[in-house]
This record gives sequence, structure tokens and C-alpha cells, in this order.
Amino acid sequence: MAVEPTQPIPTRRAAEPATAAREQTRRRIIEAATGLLEQGGRDSITTRAVADAAGLQPPALYRLFGDKEGLLDAVAEHGFTRFLAAKQQIEPSPTTRSRNCASAGTPWSSSD
Repeated sequence: MAVEPTQPIPTRRAAEPATAAREQTRRRIIEAATGLLEQGGRDSITTRAVADAAGLQPPALYRLFGDKEGLLDAVAEHGFTRFLAAKQQIEPSPTTRSRNCASAGTPWSSSD
């Protein structure tokens, strides 16, 4: 009885380059939309303008974000994430402040 050759099962590694490329395209679109938003406000963000700025065809935006509102949601999330990251670098957390005060010998600490 002859054994039929089987097709190799795709591994996770085969999907990683496609996922990375998709994520890179997604970031490029978000950055293009953010630039347009900064330059001309919300009305300057059209799917065609964003696609042109990102060097893509408009269907790519729909494939990745669903619609213009999905794109705007992603832009808002990206902006909020950047804001939080910058804020954390500038302003230490209350726990960090408490530890710094306690180690400096100040009377106020989190155990009060």
C-alpha cells in the first residue's frame, strides 16, 4: 500500500512575515492620517487623502480598518497611547514618588 505525500502544515513562522507586513502597513496608514489631522483637522482625513499620503490604494484602508470611523478610532488610540507614554516618562507614578520620599527620609510616605 502506497502512502500519499501530504502537504506541509503551515507553521506560525510562515504567517509572521505577513503579520509583520500588515502591521507595518497599518502603522504607515495611521501615521499618514495623523499627519493629515495635524495639518488640516478632521475634515482633511478622507480615505483617498490618507491612502495617497501612505502610498496605498484606498481599498487597503477598508481591509485594515473597516471604514473611515475605524481608521479614526485607530488614530485616536494611537494618539492616546503616545500621550500616556510621554506622560509616564515625565510624571512618576504615585508609588514611585512614595518610595522616593521614603528613601530620602521625608516624613511623608505611603505607609502614613
